[in-house]
Amino acid sequence: IPMLHRLFVLSATSSLLVLSMGTADRASAFAATNQLNAPVGKVTLVLGQATLVSSNGVTSSLQKGSSVKPGDRIETAGGGHVHIRFVDDALVSVRPSSRLIIEEYEYNPTKVLDSQVRFKLETGVARAISGAAAESAKERFRLNTPLVAIGVRGTDFVVNSQIGRASCRERVSS
Repeated sequence: IPMLHRLFVLSATSSLLVLSMGTADRASAFAATNQLNAPVGKVTLVLGQATLVSSNGVTSSLQKGSSVKPGDRIETAGGGHVHIRFVDDALVSVRPSSRLIIEEYEYNPTKVLDSQVRFKLETGVARAISGAAAESAKERFRLNTPLVAIGVRGTDFVVNSQIGRASCRERVSS
């Protein structure tokens, strides 16, 4: 069966790239993440200055190995760059001068169809390679910006959102 690739470009102020690819089943190594306050991912790379603002407002510097949870906000400075590997093997890269909120991340490897993933890119650029949650429960994945929202539907989207206007280009995957 050929691997399907989906490309999404979305931005609050510039561009976001979301590339969806088939992934290895590393998710079985993680417990279900729909438990209250359970970590849903780990930081795998930090370049420059990056901070995490927790759902209760506590701010901390991000470091390789830091855990992230639903409700956390990832903020990068001008030269900052962060990679996060999620429990379903998804990867998110938050680029310089960006702010991304993990609004919801529910994943259970035994009930993948019940997964729910929601991000909010307040400003800047992010890239994501979807994991088992978005691949299995496409209709329950959402990435929002102040002007547009995107979901995984098996097509290629290029969305450019600037203050006061947005544009979208779509192509069906083969």
